Amino acid sequence: MLTAIIRKHFNINLFYITAIPDINRNTIWAANVEDLVPSYEVMFTNNPLVQQLFSNLGKKEVRKIPLNNREEFSGKVIRENMIKGEEWKSLVPKIILPLISQFNGV
Repeated sequence: MLTAIIRKHFNINLFYITAIPDINRNTIWAANVEDLVPSYEVMFTNNPLVQQLFSNLGKKEVRKIPLNNREEFSGKVIRENMIKGEEWKSLVPKIILPLISQFNGV
């Protein structure tokens, strides 16, 4: 779903999305991430621990991501609305609706 949104709104050649394993060792986790991903200039995260770990490296800029109306646009709220049969379609990008249908998400 994330890929569909990025393809529609952004130049996908500017992004690299990868899964990062949790190695359960905070002291080396950020350095491990740097070994796994291509070169980057800014780390975006709202997780305080991740902010601290990358700030401790002192190599990259770390920024928070502005969150808009998080209470309404929450994955948990959207999933609960789907389960209860309540309105949820207005809470997701229109490009996502066919994907949810394709995967029998509701």
